[in-house]
Amino acid sequence: MTEINERPFEERQAELMDWFKKVGEMKPEDGDEKIPDIDRQLVKGILVDLGANFEISEDAMKPLSQPTNKYRRPGLDAVWGKDKVDAFKAWIIGEFIPECELRSGREFHTLYDPETQTYDNNKHSGMMQFFGELTSYASGKVTEEKYKSKSRTRITKGIKQEYGDIPEPYIPKGISSFPPEFPQAAMNYLMVHKS
Repeated sequence: MTEINERPFEERQAELMDWFKKVGEMKPEDGDEKIPDIDRQLVKGILVDLGANFEISEDAMKPLSQPTNKYRRPGLDAVWGKDKVDAFKAWIIGEFIPECELRSGREFHTLYDPETQTYDNNKHSGMMQFFGELTSYASGKVTEEKYKSKSRTRITKGIKQEYGDIPEPYIPKGISSFPPEFPQAAMNYLMVHKS
């Protein structure tokens, strides 16, 4: 790998977590052009250390260029393995979300459908999208600009949710969020469960 990936994992991971923190601290009036850069090779090296395999065929990797996990999933399965992706999702739903809700004393937002005026029961969407988008970015199938912009939206919404700053009904406008502590928790989970 490159020189950047020869540094200790903890140092590289701290650099990535610092990037998420900086993006979360941006002011609402800051445009996307002010989002700090994030080195693709740094992200790729971290994910490889956590068990990702990017040494797959171009056809297997092609779905990672899709905009959502609904269509991106075959690429995620190819890079991580279907069982690992399923286990990651199960951890989010079965452990991470309940722990966060218990700690905060309120439930995660779910998606609201203005046509039916009902909420669905999907609380994990933004967190799975985080996983998919990070993998897609590392693979080179998503531009840095698109990755940074979507990440900023997810992080900003997650911070607002964490501090109860989103009115009801919550209408996510197509991009679901994740809690501020999720990136670190996800890295910890993947490290413990790497194959």
